[in-house]
Amino acid sequence: QRQRRRAGDGGGLRRLTSPGSSNDLAPVVSPTGDWIAWQREIARPGGSIDAMEIWVMRADGSEPRPLVQNGSFNETPSWLPDGSGVVYASRVTGNWEIFHADLDGSAPVNLSSHPFADQYPRVSPDGSRVAFHTNRDVNFEIYTMRADGSEQRNVSGDPGEDRFANWTPDGRIVWSRFLTSFDLFLMDGDGSNQRPLFSSTFEETHASISPDGHWVVFQTDRFPPFTLLVAPIAGGES
Repeated sequence: QRQRRRAGDGGGLRRLTSPGSSNDLAPVVSPTGDWIAWQREIARPGGSIDAMEIWVMRADGSEPRPLVQNGSFNETPSWLPDGSGVVYASRVTGNWEIFHADLDGSAPVNLSSHPFADQYPRVSPDGSRVAFHTNRDVNFEIYTMRADGSEQRNVSGDPGEDRFANWTPDGRIVWSRFLTSFDLFLMDGDGSNQRPLFSSTFEETHASISPDGHWVVFQTDRFPPFTLLVAPIAGGES
């Protein structure tokens, strides 16, 4: 009898989208496990990208539909904990802003409302705050705000370039700081207790943390061009 493959071991691959001439990118599963959001590139026949839309579908690939379709560039969706909607970055106003969109199709709401570039939003595990990076302080910094857009504050506060924040299950933030290269750092949700996680001469970005909070997976060029590495977060069980 053939041994059944375990989920996550690379077996049992199944196609979920058929975008035609478009590209489907950056899928994120809702915390409830029943929805997937992703970016869909809208390209001209010659290959140039005219727009980026946010789409959603059921986890089995059924009921695909556009959630944000405004003719502009929209990217990096992040789910609310209850799966009722997403936050995302959009250039629909002429500069990058952070928006919230519900699954029910109601009009998206601009949360950040600032003339500089606000990008790469990530919702905290309890849904109370959103982390994002912004260049409103000349260099990029990590900011957080309440889920309604209020109380926007700089939590990284460093002359280096701070980008690509993500939350740990216990409400801390892992992000990338550029000094001579991008290294991974860890801090409390209010910006205190900042410390490096992984420092090297290579680029370490786009960290994502396992549901148990023990592991971090990140993008790196240690093995060119780019690969994914997984490592235990300092202090977590390995």
